[in-house]
Amino acid sequence: MQTMFDYVIVDTAPMFNDTILSILDVSDQILVVSSMDLPTIKNVKLCLEIMESLNYLPDKVKVILNRANSEGGMEPHEAEESLRCTFIATLPSDGKTVVGSVNRGIPFVAASPDTQVSQAVFSLAKTLAAGEWKVKQQPKSVVEKLKRLFG
Repeated sequence: MQTMFDYVIVDTAPMFNDTILSILDVSDQILVVSSMDLPTIKNVKLCLEIMESLNYLPDKVKVILNRANSEGGMEPHEAEESLRCTFIATLPSDGKTVVGSVNRGIPFVAASPDTQVSQAVFSLAKTLAAGEWKVKQQPKSVVEKLKRLFG
């Protein structure tokens, strides 16, 4: 797939197995999504420790805070301190927009592009695509992709 597409996004289960580890090993970037409740923080911290023990470089693994403005959880800075990392993005909680889009089968970034949660997703995409991380230069034209595919 890497030879056919500029970006390949894999949404995995929140666990490690042989298949997931194989995918993570060949990934250029790994995004770990957290929220501010204690069980999630504990699991994300364990996940980051495992990734460190697997020698994944810190530049490869980044953490995103989901539902950043939810009440009842930790403060974002407390979560960052506990995880010993800085969130590369924070996505606000907007159940009305997100759940509504899921129920209609339309991505919220398309159905409600002006909402804060959509704008946060656009900002995250821009950050990732802008090369703040090292992104391999892939051929852009169809001819270049075919040359690469067929050598």
